[in-house]
Amino acid sequence: MKVLLFTIQIFCIALITWLVSLFSPWWIFALVCFVMGMIFNKVSYFSFLGGFTGTALFYFFVSFHQAQIDNFEFANKIAKLMGDSLNISLSGYNLLYIGLLLFGILGGLFCLSGTLLLSASNTNKLSNRRGRINKFKGLKLDLK
Repeated sequence: MKVLLFTIQIFCIALITWLVSLFSPWWIFALVCFVMGMIFNKVSYFSFLGGFTGTALFYFFVSFHQAQIDNFEFANKIAKLMGDSLNISLSGYNLLYIGLLLFGILGGLFCLSGTLLLSASNTNKLSNRRGRINKFKGLKLDLK
């Protein structure tokens, strides 16, 4: 059951990000990942992995499609500019992989943030504070 929810989360992130990005700025993927992290997962590891994979899947298809339209000319020009300034050799494919990794990490972190915010709001830490203080009131330390 968890694998099915994980797969649904990945495809929901990729599809909803694509649909919303048609009418919104490029950074809207962060909001989508944050909300999907709040909706789908209770486990931090799966939340990060789902956000990473869903955002990377979205970025791969969109950027590869755009690069295919102009036969990677624009990506190669940008890679040449970046490579010349860093004194390394880059190609358009390398640039797409770097962008894929960066977008994936950002999507994973935003999805993780949504999950952790939801889990933090579910545990009422203020009401537990008094109970923790009273529990350790009788604690004696031997410092011999």
